[in-house]
Amino acid sequence: MALWSIVTRVADGLPLLESTDAVQIVGADTQISQAKAILKRLDASSPARLAIAAKAFTFSYMVENGLVALVLTDAKHPSRLAFAFLKAVHDEFEAWLRAERGEGWRAAIATEAKPYAFLGFGKVLSRLRREFGDADSKANASRLHGELYEVQNIMRKNIEEVLDRGEKLDREGARRARRRRPIRACARATRPFHSTARPPPAADVSKVSSRLVSESKQFKWGAQKLSMLERWKAVVPWLVAALVILFVLWWRFR
Repeated sequence: MALWSIVTRVADGLPLLESTDAVQIVGADTQISQAKAILKRLDASSPARLAIAAKAFTFSYMVENGLVALVLTDAKHPSRLAFAFLKAVHDEFEAWLRAERGEGWRAAIATEAKPYAFLGFGKVLSRLRREFGDADSKANASRLHGELYEVQNIMRKNIEEVLDRGEKLDREGARRARRRRPIRACARATRPFHSTARPPPAADVSKVSSRLVSESKQFKWGAQKLSMLERWKAVVPWLVAALVILFVLWWRFR
């Protein structure tokens, strides 16, 4: 039985829409969290189609045109039917986008920033899940025995292998980031120092120059005054003595 499904953007894992009528199962939150962890780890090197065993459940996904559709089924659900469902989701979602957004639907998908912006397709998704969900129905029995969709080359992994590999890649990325940090720090430390102080404006330079010239003149005049005072100090005693002698002579011979 098809229990839950979601469509996301491969480039960044942005969820575009998901089932609004998911079958209630025990541990549903755990299964949905694992599904989103799987989608988060997809990149250009990931297989385009993959079935992932998770004990009593199976996650199946298919990548087309930059979109990934994933469905959660019970482990007994036929893989061929699950991938037929995913192919139908891709085809009908593209047809719905063309009707809603015209020929610019790819650009609309690539530039969308809001999660779950295409929930308008939800009714179609629910209908497809019901159509492909019951493996015992006559229609699906016909699909299983027909040539509806070829799944011979589908890769199969278990959930631990997928999630553990993602965690190892995350840890390796973190280690590489830590190794690069000291190198960047050393590079910053060895860069030549460049002063960021701005040169003063021309007007300020002129003012400073004028002030220095004025102060230089004042200092020069002060030095001349000191020199004159020193000379007067040396001459004054002799002048006083001469005046005294002249006064004495004048007084004696008057």
